[in-house]
Amino acid sequence: MSLPPSPPSSAPSRRILSPADMPPFQASPAYAELLGFVKMAGECLKKGSHTPESYTPESNTPSSNTPSSNTPSSTPSDTGPTLTAGAGCLLAALSEMSSRWIEELPPDETQKRRFGNPTFKVWHARLAERAPVICRAVVGCLSKPGTGAEAAEGFGRRAASGELEAGELDDALGPLATNSEAHVTELATYLTSSFGHPVRIDYGTGHESSFAVFLLSLLKLGLLDPEVRGLRDVGREHKAVMAATVARSFEAYLAVTRGIQTDYMLEPAGSHGVWGLDDYHCLPFFFGACQIQGVLDHSADSALAGALDLPDCIHSSAVRESPRINQLLYVSCIGYIRELKKTAPFAETSPMLNDISFLPSWSKVSSGLLKLYEGEVVSKFVVVQHFVFGDLFRATWEPSTPPRSAAPAHTFVNPDDPFAEASGQARGGGTTRPDAMPPTRAPWAAGPGGAPPAPGGGGGPMPDTRAPWAK
Repeated sequence: MSLPPSPPSSAPSRRILSPADMPPFQASPAYAELLGFVKMAGECLKKGSHTPESYTPESNTPSSNTPSSNTPSSTPSDTGPTLTAGAGCLLAALSEMSSRWIEELPPDETQKRRFGNPTFKVWHARLAERAPVICRAVVGCLSKPGTGAEAAEGFGRRAASGELEAGELDDALGPLATNSEAHVTELATYLTSSFGHPVRIDYGTGHESSFAVFLLSLLKLGLLDPEVRGLRDVGREHKAVMAATVARSFEAYLAVTRGIQTDYMLEPAGSHGVWGLDDYHCLPFFFGACQIQGVLDHSADSALAGALDLPDCIHSSAVRESPRINQLLYVSCIGYIRELKKTAPFAETSPMLNDISFLPSWSKVSSGLLKLYEGEVVSKFVVVQHFVFGDLFRATWEPSTPPRSAAPAHTFVNPDDPFAEASGQARGGGTTRPDAMPPTRAPWAAGPGGAPPAPGGGGGPMPDTRAPWAK
C-alpha cells in the first residue's frame, strides 16, 4: 500500500521493520535516490576535479585524534571549486568535532574492555544535543546564499562547540520557514545516526550510509547550488562542486569516525561489520577508487599518475607516505589500516582489500565496490532496518508490522532467562516471542550428540571472504 506524501512536520521514523519491507524499499524512490547519489558522486570524482592539485601544501595538517600520516586534508587551493556557505559551515562543524570533542571527553581508562568504552555514550549524547543547532546553522547558511565563507565557518565551529544559540542564528541569518524547521529536525536525526549507536557502542556501514542520506538531503536544500534541488538538477557545471563537496565532507567525516572508533573502541557492527572493508567502512573506498581514476585520467603530473597506475600500488610504502598521495581517500584508508594493524601482514588483516589490490584496473575496483555497496549494504535488512525516513528521504510504503512504542529493554530473545532456548518456556512463566531468532551458533559448533548443527543455527563452513568480483 502506498502512503500519501508525509507532511513536512512529521518526525523521522523507521519504516523497514521486517524483511517483508525490503521489496517495497528497493522499489522506492528513496532507494533509487540514495544509490543515484552515490553513483553520481563517484562519476563526478572520476572527472578529476578533486585531486592533489586542488590542495595547498600546508593543508596536510593532522587531526589530534587520527594517525598523523593518513589524515585527509580539507583545505582546497584557490584554484579549486568554491563550495557553498552551507558546505563550509558543515566542514567547520565536523572539524570542530574531530579536534575537540574527544579531547574534552577522554575515554574512561578504568574500563578494561575489548570493545565499547562507556564514555562514547556521553560523546553521543553531546552529538544529539548539538546536532539540531549544527543543522540549523547549515540550513540557515543555505537559505541565505549571500552568507560569507568566514561567517559560515564561524557558525559551524560555534554550533559544534556549543557556543551558538538558535536565537543568534535567527538574528544573523533570519528565521527559518516552517518547513525548514521541520527539515532541521529531520537532518539532525540523520546526522546523529551517522556516528555509531550509543547503546551497542558500535559502528558500521549503516552509519556511514546515514551520512550519505544526510548529504543527499542537504543537496535537496541547495548544498551544491541554490538552483540544485535534486539529482536531476545536477548539470555539468555542478560536477566539480559535487566532487569537492562529497570528497571533503567524507574526509572530514572520517576524521571524526576514526577518532571515535579508536579512542572509544567501537565494535564493528555485525560480524566484522557488514562488508565494511576495514571493519567499518565501504563508501570511502568506492569514492577513493573513483578519485584515483580521476587522477589517472586528468592529472597533469605524469609521475603522480604513474605511481597510482595499478591498484597494487597500495603495497608501496613510497605511495602511502607521499604527502600528496596519502591525501587521496583510498590511499588514506589503506594507510590508516596499516598504521592500526602493524603487527600482522596486510593480507591477513584485510584479505578482501588485499584481493582487490590485484585487480587489473581502478575501474574494475570502483565498479566492484559499487556492486558490493548495492548488493551487500543497502540491500541487506540487517543494515537498512535502522534507516529513518522523513520528508527529504521519504518512505512511500506501509510498514509490514506496526512499530514498537519503545525500544526493547533487553538484548536477549527472552528477558526472563537469557539462556533459555528461543522456542522454550521462560522462567517466571513468560514465553518467548513466536518470531524470535534462534540462538546463534558458532559456525564450527556441532549439534547435539556431535551431529551437524540444525539448519538456521549458524553451522556449516565459514563463508569465503574474498571479494565477490575478484578472480
